[in-house]
Amino acid sequence: RIVGGTDSTGTTEPSWYATGVSIHDNTLTNCSWTATGGDRLGAITINALDGATIYNNIINENEAGRGVGIKFATYGWFKNVDIYNNTISTYTGDPNAFTMELYNFHSDSKIRGNTLSGGFSLNGGITTRKPGSTWNLRIYGNVFDNSTKTSTAFMEISHNWLLFDSNYLIGNSTKAGGLGIWATNYLTENSVSHMQISNNVIYDVVSAGISIQKAGKAYDDIKILNNVVDKVTSAYFGIGVNETDNPTVTNLIVKNNIVMNLTGGSRTWLRLSSLTTGAVCTNNMYYDTGDAINHGSGNTISNNINANPGIVGSGARPGYYKASSASSNIVDAGTSLAGTNDRDYDSVARPQGSAYDIGAYEYVEDVGILGDLNSDGKVDVA
Repeated sequence: RIVGGTDSTGTTEPSWYATGVSIHDNTLTNCSWTATGGDRLGAITINALDGATIYNNIINENEAGRGVGIKFATYGWFKNVDIYNNTISTYTGDPNAFTMELYNFHSDSKIRGNTLSGGFSLNGGITTRKPGSTWNLRIYGNVFDNSTKTSTAFMEISHNWLLFDSNYLIGNSTKAGGLGIWATNYLTENSVSHMQISNNVIYDVVSAGISIQKAGKAYDDIKILNNVVDKVTSAYFGIGVNETDNPTVTNLIVKNNIVMNLTGGSRTWLRLSSLTTGAVCTNNMYYDTGDAINHGSGNTISNNINANPGIVGSGARPGYYKASSASSNIVDAGTSLAGTNDRDYDSVARPQGSAYDIGAYEYVEDVGILGDLNSDGKVDVA
């Protein structure tokens, strides 16, 4: 347990932050627990940190009754914190056994390159950005693996000025949901704005791939760009707004995504509820799904393509979703997102051709090895 100032609230920062903190290269096994009253405590518990690094830790909290991998204390509050290259697994039978449960990031904090087997809960967050910051929090390059989950697995993100980019989410068709955008707790209790979900691959989940949820909440400027959603069972929709909750959603952007292989339920690739206004949903590709449903007003749904995307379709995911050739339907079929989404899942610059590709990857022509005349991988002529 490493903590700074404990005089914060859910809406006000602590009077001081601990600095010079680095937690790394530890192995922790079944060190967390569930407290009286049901709150799950962390193997690593932190709050009020400035500039901390947490990396290369292995955390296994796999027993029933254990808690969370990395957990906040006293409302969290994390300034320019970097959490990376950790491997965390939690008990598969408990929906609240999160790998990380953390509140109130700001000042370009990062969660990157982690492998997380279990749910993920991120709440709170200031409504603006600190001077000099691009994002309050960037979450990128992580693997969220819920393929062994035997209870419901929640993926909850709720922050203003949040970038969720180039992550791989894998479920198991029965218990693990996709990515849920929530307004909940403290400074995000009633609304969330300025969130970008880009270049992610979401595979084998239940109900919805990317969902904006919670009744009575408001969402503005949510961008969903160049993602892949594949194999959603009991499929309410691939990308969209939960109509049962019917939150207020304004200025939603949905562009250059692939949605494919939805089974059961309504199977619609895109769903906009009655309180969704001003959405722009263009240049997406959907395959083996139902058509879009738009119950909102003033929304633009155009230039979307119902076709086989022409992906590689073999080998390990997420590379499975690269275009199989320059003639694939997703190549050069997107719309420009210059200045907003300039790199793909592999950090390849967009576009590589005449226009953006649809999906998480830009197609890069394999030109072979210079001087390899017989294509055996060796240089024949210098």
